[in-house]
Amino acid sequence: MWAMDYDEWALELTTRWMARDLECLSRVSSTSQRLRQRLQTENVPLGAAVIADEQTAGRGRLGRGWQSPAKMGLYTSFLLYPGDRLSGLLSLVAAVALSQAIEAETGLAPKLKWPNDVLLGGKKCTGILVESSSNWAIIGIGVNVGESLPPALTNATTLSRQLGAPVHRPRLWAQLAGFLEQWYERWLTDGSRPVLQAWRERSATIGHSVEILHPDGRPLLTGRAVDVGDDGALLVECNNGTVRRVLAGEVSLRFEGRGYAPPSGDASS
Repeated sequence: MWAMDYDEWALELTTRWMARDLECLSRVSSTSQRLRQRLQTENVPLGAAVIADEQTAGRGRLGRGWQSPAKMGLYTSFLLYPGDRLSGLLSLVAAVALSQAIEAETGLAPKLKWPNDVLLGGKKCTGILVESSSNWAIIGIGVNVGESLPPALTNATTLSRQLGAPVHRPRLWAQLAGFLEQWYERWLTDGSRPVLQAWRERSATIGHSVEILHPDGRPLLTGRAVDVGDDGALLVECNNGTVRRVLAGEVSLRFEGRGYAPPSGDASS
């Protein structure tokens, strides 16, 4: 069994409090589950983080699995205490932070698909899953970094494939921790408006025709995505002119002349 080098990851950090309590594991069922286990037995500080080289039971939105092969991705989770604020906005906070981290480390320009997918070249490269209780929230993040992907993931890509060169995982992770700290603090101080504006600027959803799907694949709603609300809901204008608020569901984008893109598999830690 290999061991992760704690110093290799921790020495890249420039944060004040995010991930300053850091656990590096070679293998774990899931990084988010590891934080939940700690919460059951100890007082875990704000910003505590877990990184793993491999996950054996990674999970995504809507109960889906997330394949986490050894040393091929970035698998990490962060613990936050948002109080009574809308935890639904944390998905957008995390998506903005992650997209900026990818851009800062690779020079690539990710786009965001509601609620929390990060796309490169129109394909999904990351997954985000937010789990919360009355007094804590855990943001789990999985990023496809290396060249290899399971053959079944035809609508996915990796950072290395898009960049055409290897990506340094510890630096990418440190960038993520830094941007997540910045955006979380800004959300607490300034409210949702700056986060929503940053998300809109990177959106691959707003302005496009969309189909909202039930987790079992049944279509629920079609229309044009026109905005996101203050609570992070997707606002969809239907054919009859009414605007519906969507709080949950799978979004399939429809680009004119290209048909519906199949929804990509959700993923996280």
